[in-house]
Amino acid sequence: MRIYILFIVSLLFLSCQLDAEDDNFHFERIPAFDIQIPQNLVVNFEYNVSFKYTLINGCYSFYERDYNIKNHNTREITALAKVIDDRSCSDDYRVSTCAFSFKPTESKTYVFRFWTGQNDQGIDEFDEFELVVE
Repeated sequence: MRIYILFIVSLLFLSCQLDAEDDNFHFERIPAFDIQIPQNLVVNFEYNVSFKYTLINGCYSFYERDYNIKNHNTREITALAKVIDDRSCSDDYRVSTCAFSFKPTESKTYVFRFWTGQNDQGIDEFDEFELVVE
């Protein structure tokens, strides 16, 4: 599902007129860390969720938070960066925070999986949180 969303987003960008300096870029997943998520949730109340991410140089800029519902109770969250190619980049190392709201609509267990990178074998790794909603 994520591949289809990235494909559609890529098509949208290819069809738009971009500035000359942004002609050569790609999107890259960036690992989440320091995840802040409430543990005790109640139906129909809104809660803040946040995580930090690192932009390793001046060619990286935060693009969006990819939020995929895998089944009725599992959500996968991945931060995406836009990376400018073919340019000298500043050593502007930045740690930033991404925040969003979550409003559970049912009494059940929700699973949040935050992408934290890949292991040595190239397998995606996630920090996983099970949240019981009453």
